[in-house]
Amino acid sequence: MSNPDNRKISIIAPHLSSGGAKYLSALLTAMIKRKPYYDITIYEDIKLPYAIDLIKSDLLPLGVKIVKLRSLLEFKEKRKSRITFINNIINNYRRRRHHRRHLTLLKLQETDLLFCPWPYDYDCPKVNMPIVCITHDFNYMHHFGMNIYEFAHALNIKKQHENWLHKAAPIVSTNFIANELRKSFPLLAKEINVVPLSKLTDFKRLDDSKVDKILHELGINYDFVLTANNNTYHKNYNLLYAGYYYFKQKYPRIKLIMVGLGTENIQGVCNSPNYIDLFKEEYDVRGFGQVDDEILIALIQRAKMVINPSLYEAGNGSGLDAWGLGTPVVMSNIEPFIEQMNILGVKAQTFDPKDARDIAKAMGKILEYPNQTQKNVDDSLVAMGNYTWDHVAQQYINVFEKAIKEYKRYKVNLQ
Repeated sequence: MSNPDNRKISIIAPHLSSGGAKYLSALLTAMIKRKPYYDITIYEDIKLPYAIDLIKSDLLPLGVKIVKLRSLLEFKEKRKSRITFINNIINNYRRRRHHRRHLTLLKLQETDLLFCPWPYDYDCPKVNMPIVCITHDFNYMHHFGMNIYEFAHALNIKKQHENWLHKAAPIVSTNFIANELRKSFPLLAKEINVVPLSKLTDFKRLDDSKVDKILHELGINYDFVLTANNNTYHKNYNLLYAGYYYFKQKYPRIKLIMVGLGTENIQGVCNSPNYIDLFKEEYDVRGFGQVDDEILIALIQRAKMVINPSLYEAGNGSGLDAWGLGTPVVMSNIEPFIEQMNILGVKAQTFDPKDARDIAKAMGKILEYPNQTQKNVDDSLVAMGNYTWDHVAQQYINVFEKAIKEYKRYKVNLQ
């Protein structure tokens, strides 16, 4: 007798970010514990070495198959225009089409469910099967005073999402993003599944000697505030610099450390609320770019606080890890962050992300009220222990199983 849990799940994972890889790894690790008979194959086209190394090291030992999409290895660019950027646009379109055709025809026909954790810059395959996708956020639908996406790029993602959402059951991580989805696609008439996330990586605290060794190798022998975000405009680094400028008037020995894609070339002195001065021998702001998990854990553990000043997010990813490791959190008072805090039961100091002095004030409270800070840390550790990836995985499994059953019912009704 066949096992009813023996599902074939295909996952398409084009160009995952490091955060996306952590999310997928944590989700599948917990999901396989609950559904060991799931037969999972990831078809990947991941350009970041760290991201692909992470999912391979975590998921291959669990029996997940990871397949490089042959279509991209076989693809050959053609010179369609003498203008470089037009030629790139044409070849990107040809690459996606080639990618999709190969995957559709050769890979997915015997799959019980197709799951896409990152449906951005990727067309929904033309397949007859249930589909689940994660529309993480809709920042491409907004303008923050500076482009995050060029208009043509944003328009292309919107058209792709229209197609994905027509065919797939969507999952988002906050009610804020569910409302964003409804506002962005008001004609969508289907259930939106809201599943809050746990911490992005199953971090375990490092012993102090290990942390000391890592920080020594990084040249860090000072107190610091940590921010962990990529360097794009809506991450609000210009206001973070301003807030840090006012904060360091009172705490001049505490520096600002930044990790994340695009921060590797940031190093300078915060001499003004409007900018940092680069090319200085001495510095109080220092970026390390992307770092591996062990370094990130060490930095979070030793930070005086982890700060997230974003203007727009699905949720506070760096906050999740800090709450889970027992580090104080300071963050924007934007709607998804407050929702996340209320749902999970975690605690943080919050600020107006457009008010530099309010940012500095919130940072200062972490140090000025140590008893309250420690209580917030303790409460958050308990809260994160009560909501793990096991809880997240079960909710995803419920969505997967429901999508499969509804698709079978749909096929029966067609007959």
